[in-house]
Amino acid sequence: MKHHLSLEQVLRFAGRRGLMFDEHARNDLRQFADLISQWSGRQSLVSLGDRQHLYERHFLSSLLFVDQLQTISSARLIDIGSGSGFPAVVIKILRPELEIITIDSSRKKCLFLKEINDVLNLGLHIVHERIEMFADRNKNSFDIATSRAVADLSALWNWVKPVLKSKGKLLVLKGGNIDAEIPVLESSGIKAGVHYPSVAWTRFSPYLNEKFLVELEKRRV
Repeated sequence: MKHHLSLEQVLRFAGRRGLMFDEHARNDLRQFADLISQWSGRQSLVSLGDRQHLYERHFLSSLLFVDQLQTISSARLIDIGSGSGFPAVVIKILRPELEIITIDSSRKKCLFLKEINDVLNLGLHIVHERIEMFADRNKNSFDIATSRAVADLSALWNWVKPVLKSKGKLLVLKGGNIDAEIPVLESSGIKAGVHYPSVAWTRFSPYLNEKFLVELEKRRV
């Protein structure tokens, strides 16, 4: 039987990789995991299959975003399709100084995010709306956008680009083959980069072998 990673294993690994967090943050992450389990019993926040791999597939992959954001000292960030809180809640717990807006079109998921926000006193701004509509009223407002592959890259970029400031960046967690998607973006003049997890990350979790962060940057306007 395959051994599933625990939250404590994931947190110890993150600490060894230089991600800094105190016991208060650890407790918040534990409470977050507990609330996911409680809500998932009555709402389909996380699939039953994924619940068995919760810390590896959701917490650990969210820490990839935190790792990539280590050089950012302050920013206004929007998380697209936040769902059950990944990566936005994990980022906010470890980087409380960042201003983070979550947006999702699912009412029940936004209600879950509101409970997380209230219980942990995170200071998230939760928006129940489609990104296309939100973008019309919030142009050039964010330094960073994050997403866990809610759509193909071109579609996601078209939704997100209006809300990004000049030189703003979109970070997307992707899996599989993107060889066809990146050239299409670059042919349109979009600066794209792919960040692959280091050997330390993939050795700790083979699940990450097929995951990477795509970074798209908005040109000056």
